[in-house]
Amino acid sequence: MRQLMKLMPTSKRTAATATKEFLPRKRGFRDLFPGPAPPNPKKVSVMATPSKLTQSNRAGWLFALPGFGLMVVFIILPFFFAIGLSFTNQRLISPNPTAYV
Repeated sequence: MRQLMKLMPTSKRTAATATKEFLPRKRGFRDLFPGPAPPNPKKVSVMATPSKLTQSNRAGWLFALPGFGLMVVFIILPFFFAIGLSFTNQRLISPNPTAYV
């Protein structure tokens, strides 16, 4: 503490000011979340040249495409058919013709 007080000017030599000056300050909201970085004018567009990452993404989507197609056929289409049939009097075994209610 005395070494710290020797470093300070004589007008401010108290123990309270010495500890306040040399202790790390409390971190606030702005320190934890500083906000967006300023734009970099030298940055080149990523979309200008196709990269290896773009090609691997394309391959991944192509591998997932059959799975998405099956999901559409077995989940999404029956969902919409069920909504359409809910407005009718359709029965599975009934010989009566279907009519919208």
